[in-house]
Order: sequence, then C-alpha cells, then structure tokens
Amino acid sequence: IYTLEFVGSADVYKRQVEYIRSLPQGMRDALYLKYCLEFTNEEIAQSLNISPCALRNRLFAARNKIKDHIKN
Repeated sequence: IYTLEFVGSADVYKRQVEYIRSLPQGMRDALYLKYCLEFTNEEIAQSLNISPCALRNRLFAARNKIKDHIKN
C-alpha cells in the first residue's frame, strides 16, 4: 500500500503541495481521487474514462515524481 506522507516543517509541506499542483492534470486527478476521496482504482478508472492499467501507470508515475522531488 502506498501513502503520501507530508513530513517536516510547514515550508516543506508547502513545497510538496506546490509540486503536486504542478503535476499534469491527469496525475493530480488520479492522486486526488485515490488519496483524498479514497476511491477504489476501479472507480477512479471509470471516473477518468481510462483503463485500470492506465490508472496504475499514472499513479505509479505520479508517486515516483513526488518521491524524486522529495529526495532532491
């Protein structure tokens, strides 16, 4: 299970949120539906009109971009 954690100061949190907002719309939508609204992958795929495989790829890419950003 993957989670998005915000750790550190308010400044770090703000930068993480700003980075997430800079992601492509499709990635932001998938992250929002998954982690804020807690939709299932099936519900998200249907909502975004994409295949479950495309959703998994989108979430994987978004999480990796966030992880890379946090490391730097």
